[in-house]
Amino acid sequence: MKKTIGISLLVLVLLMGFAGCSSSGGKEVAKVNYEQYMQINLGMSYEEVCNLIGAEGEAVAEPEDETLKEYTWEAEAGQTKERSFILLGFREDVLVKKVQAGVLKEDQFDETEPRVDADKLAGITAGMPRSEVEGLVGSKGKLSSEILLDGGKTQTEYMYLGEGVDESAYVLITYVDDAVTDIYQNGIVKE
Repeated sequence: MKKTIGISLLVLVLLMGFAGCSSSGGKEVAKVNYEQYMQINLGMSYEEVCNLIGAEGEAVAEPEDETLKEYTWEAEAGQTKERSFILLGFREDVLVKKVQAGVLKEDQFDETEPRVDADKLAGITAGMPRSEVEGLVGSKGKLSSEILLDGGKTQTEYMYLGEGVDESAYVLITYVDDAVTDIYQNGIVKE
């Protein structure tokens, strides 16, 4: 479980490095926002994605999986001051992987959105259906990534606002076919 998150984080860090080396050649680059990201669906073609975004992606030189063609697009600045982007992976021109880094902004959550505190976090367990997590937390969360796995299963990762040491506390929950497989939290502490 933790291996999946670790690999995802490693890929994102590496991609931030690779993408940071590219140049737009002085031409205007379309910036993707979270709303556009949410309109991108697994199963779309590269052309359909480019039409939606309004620009072609930057090819990733050495993708982790050689059967994928991966592309990145710059994104509007989100929750971090680091570079924000999306990564999309296509197998035989079919979108099977979508990941965002820094695109999701806190202001995209409703002001009244419930926050996950230490007690709610303790109630979330491996195997729990996403609908039960949503009931416990009081929020549907925001989609962070979506990957079509071998065997037709879908892995998704949702972000939930946290109640913690400061306003930047959050929880990332990974689901495979809508069942919890991994939980990562930042800044949530038991008082």
